[in-house]
Amino acid sequence: MGFILRILFIAALIYFVIRLVKQTRQQTTNTATQQDGPIPMTKCAECQVLFPKAEAISKGQQSFCSTEHLHKWLEKQ
Repeated sequence: MGFILRILFIAALIYFVIRLVKQTRQQTTNTATQQDGPIPMTKCAECQVLFPKAEAISKGQQSFCSTEHLHKWLEKQ
């Protein structure tokens, strides 16, 4: 009788550990995929590529994806 109880205890322990691991994975996946909303984008005045506004280099009203493109645009002006 003691052998069967040990097996049941070990099986229950394994079940709860697996369940805990699955819940933890699901929470991290949900946190990683949730966003507060769409990411604000802007267009480079030189190459016209859209990129995140937070990464923009600005000169007046113009936005640039890199300092190289800012310099190219300034040379044309």
